[in-house]
Amino acid sequence: MSGKAFFVGAHEFRFNAPKTSEGAWTVMIVHIDHSKTPPSHNRFTGDTVYTVESEALSYAEELAHELARHIE
Repeated sequence: MSGKAFFVGAHEFRFNAPKTSEGAWTVMIVHIDHSKTPPSHNRFTGDTVYTVESEALSYAEELAHELARHIE
């Protein structure tokens, strides 16, 4: 599954829903702070697994936007 990304200033948020070894999907978010040299990377992965890929991706997007609101 290909992920999506958006920027808030110098902060990039990438999110996707990778498939687990059990055949379900989970949430993954990567926050990259481009204002730092080199850019800092923080990765967040969800504990919950989803049986529907679109649900996992939708929740990943929701969480990524929530993280971005705390940075604005």
